[in-house]
Amino acid sequence: MKAGAGLLIVCACGGVLGTSPDASPNEDASVDAATCEGVGRRVIAAETAETHALAIDHADLYWTEYRNHGEVGGDVMHGTVDGDAPTRIATDQDLPVATATDPLHVLWVSSHATGIFYVPKAGPFGGETAFGAAVPSLHPAFAVGGYLIYFSDGQSVQSTQLGASASYTTWVGAGATGFALEPYALYFRTSASIVHVDLVTRLSDVLAPAGGDGDRLVLDDAYVYWPTVGVDGTGSISRVEKTGGAPTLVASGLAQPTSLAVDDQNVYFATTSSSVGGIARVPKSGGDVEVLASCLDAPVELVIDSTSVYFTSGTSVYALPK
Repeated sequence: MKAGAGLLIVCACGGVLGTSPDASPNEDASVDAATCEGVGRRVIAAETAETHALAIDHADLYWTEYRNHGEVGGDVMHGTVDGDAPTRIATDQDLPVATATDPLHVLWVSSHATGIFYVPKAGPFGGETAFGAAVPSLHPAFAVGGYLIYFSDGQSVQSTQLGASASYTTWVGAGATGFALEPYALYFRTSASIVHVDLVTRLSDVLAPAGGDGDRLVLDDAYVYWPTVGVDGTGSISRVEKTGGAPTLVASGLAQPTSLAVDDQNVYFATTSSSVGGIARVPKSGGDVEVLASCLDAPVELVIDSTSVYFTSGTSVYALPK
């Protein structure tokens, strides 16, 4: 379903799509396009706790869960893009809210904890986690490049290594979120700006104004993309060249856009309005927004591969064909 002029209409039907008796165990039935979108949606994992952060590493998916619907406690899970039975790789975590991978580890931060936690991808698991850099006030967003980790302590951007007892200042300034990495360059957003840091010279420059609230940022070969939400809850997606310049609007009139991902042609994003949300895409240079799934239970995070969009929603992890 397409919405003209870049406007995403999120239905008010509530809840997640039902499952047809004729559907396979891992597949949701398609529904009437007049009510909800979501043809070909697959259930990757159906859990008993709220799913939150999500990361992809080839055929592996890693996500975090809140147990008891927001009470203190949570787990870090491993599954696959094929929907194999999920495994708990860390238990009794303190509300894990962000996750990422490096070549050998799964990493996460917790909203009430004071450090970066990780376990080896190959195990052992058993509920034990190693403790990374001790940070008095750790913001949820972070990025991993090789074996270096970049994060915000609320006053500056810091870098550290797994298991290190100290971190080093990369950039000074409050409110850094939405990190993205490429070789020799770090990008992030503050409440006011989109910032680039040369990791060789440690020099930074402001690429563009951020334009409003938001905590996500993604890259392609030439551009930086980010969502913005206004005080009325209406949002937009913008982009700017990595070399700087005037930002351009990719889509506007969106219902609280949150998580983003990009491929060669499109920006994929999640939206949420009054706990009901959707998954959509728009051409990277702007154009009509196409709704891939709607009537979702507050989708939080999405990631993509060459064939599918994967996202957390309610107590499940889903996949949609691109």
